[in-house]
Amino acid sequence: MKAALIAFLIGAFLFFGGRSGLERKPAENSLINIRAKAPIQVLIPADSNDAKEFPLTFEKHLYTIYPKAKYTIEGLIVSQHRSDSLFDLAHSRSGDLLNLRDICTVWGTMLAAGVYRDVSFWSGDWTCNYQYSSIETAAIFRGDEISNTHLLAKDPATRSALASLETGDEYRLHGQLVDYELYGGGRRNSSLVRTDTGDGACEVMLVDSVEILKSHNKLFHTMNVFGYWLAVISLLAIFSLMLRAIFFRRAVVFLFALAVGTVPWVAFAKICDSSSEYCGDWGGSSSSSTSSTSRGTKIKLNPAVIPIAKGLGVELLYYDGSVDFSLVKGLGRIGAAISPSNSEETFFGPPGLEDPLDLRDRKETHHKFPAQKYTFATAFGLFDNRKSGYDRLSINFGVMGKYNKLTSAVTPGAGLSAIAGPVTLAYSRYSDQTQVDSRDPLATLPTAVYKFNVQTFSIGAYIDSLAIDYSNLTLIPDDYPDSTSTVQVITATWLFKRAILTAAQRTETFATGTNSYNYDTHQLEYVDKKLEYFGGLQYAVFDPLLLGVFYNYYLERDVSFGATFFF
Repeated sequence: MKAALIAFLIGAFLFFGGRSGLERKPAENSLINIRAKAPIQVLIPADSNDAKEFPLTFEKHLYTIYPKAKYTIEGLIVSQHRSDSLFDLAHSRSGDLLNLRDICTVWGTMLAAGVYRDVSFWSGDWTCNYQYSSIETAAIFRGDEISNTHLLAKDPATRSALASLETGDEYRLHGQLVDYELYGGGRRNSSLVRTDTGDGACEVMLVDSVEILKSHNKLFHTMNVFGYWLAVISLLAIFSLMLRAIFFRRAVVFLFALAVGTVPWVAFAKICDSSSEYCGDWGGSSSSSTSSTSRGTKIKLNPAVIPIAKGLGVELLYYDGSVDFSLVKGLGRIGAAISPSNSEETFFGPPGLEDPLDLRDRKETHHKFPAQKYTFATAFGLFDNRKSGYDRLSINFGVMGKYNKLTSAVTPGAGLSAIAGPVTLAYSRYSDQTQVDSRDPLATLPTAVYKFNVQTFSIGAYIDSLAIDYSNLTLIPDDYPDSTSTVQVITATWLFKRAILTAAQRTETFATGTNSYNYDTHQLEYVDKKLEYFGGLQYAVFDPLLLGVFYNYYLERDVSFGATFFF
């Protein structure tokens, strides 16, 4: 374990050190093509054979290419965007997979005079943006010596060469300026001048050949890639050691392996994009937007939200000196999950049942609700029209069992989830129980088992990168069905570049009242309603890893930390 932790720290250092230099702009005296010329463009006569449109198939999508001009461009890449990046929603929603890369290039006096070093550049899904802060820079800035080029390719070799382009590269490309149209979708046209701005000003280039003249940030890129894989491998080693220590001799491993081990594990490295089905995609298999905060909690409430897409997901939540985790395995049409922790007394879960003195002591020391359960769940895809975005329609069904290690009882549950365009719906019902040890010496039953049923309902909607979700959970005790508890949660989740921001409000209502800890007086009070707030920030450090920090996840008004891995 020690060696794996050291390897992870070294990998993380190399990764972040390399990443800090990936956007570095080289000095003028290090450029080998400082006199890079403006792009060479030769219009293709409309009546020539070279101007005839032709079909191009990529990733099972059919496109029509309309050649416009022969084109050669050279210069320095000051910013770039990958259409397969983690949070590129535009390309996947529109079905445009042919546009592999966007590169923002400068040439001419922008290079020779070093203007590019005094300007900030950044790229969006379809755009290159820039900003300068001094009057001197504004006076010599040339808008006609900068372009944002959408890159297309016919063959795998050219695609691979384009994928190797990075910020800080001096390069030269040969090919054609083209318009292209997705069958059944929209059309994107290329600009044929360098003096336009705004929508439609970008060049669309079908690339024939790629020449990288010099990679100025190659060392940082090598550090980044090496550190990335070292960190991933060491994290896998750490997790394997943890799993072995916790479950090696327990039958739950066999049950999980039996559920998911019949199909080889398939790796995938994209998280939280518009097609990801693990962390709450906007319109994916998630039942609600709060899944982007903690899929592990949702799985314990509704098995139908288990992702069924091929791959393996691991979610870790660290608080109070221990780690809660969930394992999820998708096989294509079936998914399975396991988690050895409770959902009670978490922000998105049901209330917990415990002795009042234990409640007071736990709140004073900021300990989380003690775990005593394992959850095993399986989901099945009943229907999926295989479309995306606002045309998506799918229905999943799930079943689960909760094993209580204190009472040795197994309780069942089932759920449904559905997606209709931008709307997500989910319903579940399951049985559960909690063993409570009373600290009252006069208690008739020093140890009591409380049995109850939980019913959940949620509805959510997404608009672009914003998702709003409402969920309702009702806890109904078996022995006292009139003493219900209701939890209502309203959640807003915002996807911004590589980050996920979440804010939520939780309202608990108790039909017959309950004990509640007052953080101001440090005493227990008997109340019929409780109000709590939640905040979360998650950031995609690199493709298989999403790190998060959460406020009040365990209802202790403290900070907890999370990590989600995808393989």
